[in-house]
Amino acid sequence: MNGAVGLYPGVTVMLGELLYGFPRPPNPQSDVIFKPYIGGGLVMASVDYGLGSESFTGLIGSGGTFLTVKKIPHWRFNGDLSLVQFNVVGVSVAGVGIRLGAHYFF
Repeated sequence: MNGAVGLYPGVTVMLGELLYGFPRPPNPQSDVIFKPYIGGGLVMASVDYGLGSESFTGLIGSGGTFLTVKKIPHWRFNGDLSLVQFNVVGVSVAGVGIRLGAHYFF
């Protein structure tokens, strides 16, 4: 699962996404492990215009890879390409984004 909350001036965004990681056979020779994944979920955004507000709902789809480096075992990195589409009163707005992340496991 992947989730995020974004707080920007006048805008609040929440998203939830399920990810599927493709199984990869381990390669004991490699110091770097790549695990590709795809995902999809829902996005909700609220925009405050100052004189009123509006809520948007949309869909997100993404795909990328987790990258683990054996020499730094507690860290995992990821990067993916995301496609977002919002629907507002019969009008669709779409966008593309690149996300990069780092995760530390205790």
